[in-house]
Amino acid sequence: MLVSWSLLALSAVLPSAVITVNGDAICPLPSDVAARLSSLLPGASAIDAGASSESAADGGDVARIDKADDALEIVLRKWDGTLIGRRRLLAEGPCAERARAVAIVLATWESDVHPAFRGPVPQPAPTPVRPGAPAVSAAAPATAAARPAVPAPAPVPAPIATPAPPQPPANAVVALAPAPEVRVRPRAAWDLGLGVSSSLAGGALVVGGQIVGAVLARGGLGAHLSVSDEGERSTAAGSGQAVWSRLTAGVGPTYRRRLGVWAVDANLSFVMGRFQVRGQNYPVTYTSSGFDGAVSGGLRFLVPGAAWRPWLTLDATRWLDVRSVRDAVSGQESDIPSWSAAAALGVSFFAH
Repeated sequence: MLVSWSLLALSAVLPSAVITVNGDAICPLPSDVAARLSSLLPGASAIDAGASSESAADGGDVARIDKADDALEIVLRKWDGTLIGRRRLLAEGPCAERARAVAIVLATWESDVHPAFRGPVPQPAPTPVRPGAPAVSAAAPATAAARPAVPAPAPVPAPIATPAPPQPPANAVVALAPAPEVRVRPRAAWDLGLGVSSSLAGGALVVGGQIVGAVLARGGLGAHLSVSDEGERSTAAGSGQAVWSRLTAGVGPTYRRRLGVWAVDANLSFVMGRFQVRGQNYPVTYTSSGFDGAVSGGLRFLVPGAAWRPWLTLDATRWLDVRSVRDAVSGQESDIPSWSAAAALGVSFFAH
């Protein structure tokens, strides 16, 4: 009878024999923590219940270890869900060291709740708290007794204060170095187009073609290029007539002035022309050719538009060489007109 009462008294003071360890942490695994915890608590058996289990075995406590960012979150609850303790440890070091640190934290909480587990439980090394992590302290159990004194960890040396750099007086004027000047070279604008022209010289109006182009700087100044091919004209001399034409090319300065959405170009060109003439209705006809020089000036009116813009050109040309045709039989002679006026209508592609 005495032996039976002794066994009953012994079972009354022993804590729950089983502590369930679960969670989704993989370093350390719950099974590694359970093995460490069993070696720290005499008379207790810690088992791994898997990552998804939350139930207590045989009414024992439930410990959960989860991975939270770069830390391990440790939670210990009673079988009925009452919180015993919660703590976060930085996930540093090898998995075996992490399992030992977690087991020490759980053994400390278990010794607070179950006095029979009290003993020289080793303390984990102090771990720095992750910045911004919530500070959660363990819930103080109502039945906890006074714990035996645990040696305090070695003091951490205070950081060496670095003297702050001297600050200028409040009324001091601080000279700032000017930022380097960055010059962006503006891109040149250009256009190229094709048009139909009509020119008047000596009372004869002929139709031709014209190619025009321009390259402009940012200020509106630039260069102008034009190539024109005129139809044939005739000048009477004696019993026949001279049929002549010119193929011209001109280049020179130009200036573009914007008038709202419209624009106008003022051009001055130095022209070189290939002059061709042949006789017609003469007993004997001859063909001749040569090069003439001229000066030309005009205006080009640009219609509003985007990439493609219509234009109208008006210009006048003064030929520097004086040419004439002569009938050798009758001796009659006629001059080729040295002045001509032209108008052209076309469209150009504009690039900026």
